Amino acid sequence: MSGKYDKSADRLDHIADEANASAKGSFKLDLIETVNADPQMKPADLAVIVAYLGKLQWPKRLAWLSASHARALTGLSERQINLSRTRLMDRKYLVSKGLQGTSRLFEIQNPRLAEMRMHVQETTDHYREAVKERQASRRALRKAVTANFAGTEIALSHSPSDCDVPANITGNTPHYPSRYGSEGRTSPSVEVEASEHPHEPFAVPDTVERLETMLSVLLDEGLSPAVVGFFRRKFLAGQLTPAMIEEQRRLAS
Repeated sequence: MSGKYDKSADRLDHIADEANASAKGSFKLDLIETVNADPQMKPADLAVIVAYLGKLQWPKRLAWLSASHARALTGLSERQINLSRTRLMDRKYLVSKGLQGTSRLFEIQNPRLAEMRMHVQETTDHYREAVKERQASRRALRKAVTANFAGTEIALSHSPSDCDVPANITGNTPHYPSRYGSEGRTSPSVEVEASEHPHEPFAVPDTVERLETMLSVLLDEGLSPAVVGFFRRKFLAGQLTPAMIEEQRRLAS
């Protein structure tokens, strides 16, 4: 009987140890998730709390670190560690419990788990809505581009001449050397890179796809649909210059 009793007791102890280890692991992961999502925390703060979790006494949730050991674990300076520890205390992740030798003893808590999970969900929903709005704007712009491109009176298949540029800017339009392409004017890359000649207009697009590509890049850079719509008209008229794009980029940044 004695042998059976001891084996049963050992099994129960093993189950209890596994449950303790599981609870400790869950607490650590939840706290890391919480601190990482907390908008008031910095990357250094996460490194410090992870260092303390490595010394966690369970189930009391107590931990202490000497300054030298904390620096070795995190790669931070003593000043950075002190600043992070203060922020963690302000947010109640670390609660001072006196001294352990010459080191401060802390109880580690996770009082903002539910709050930060709600914050993550709300932020995720916000980003999803922003993506939907952006996609809707791009669809609307693509539809407008296609309709206006089809109806434009600009002949896209002929070589450019003075009629490609409105009369009021012809005087400011120099002769374009051959290095700008067979059409005589520079063509914007997919990235719409800044030009060495910022006031020289881009070539009129020869396809709907080329026009949509450039306008989509501008939308992706954060320019508003209204500005991109204005640029579309200028692009088709042969009046859009790199300088105009850079100015709007500067205003949008």
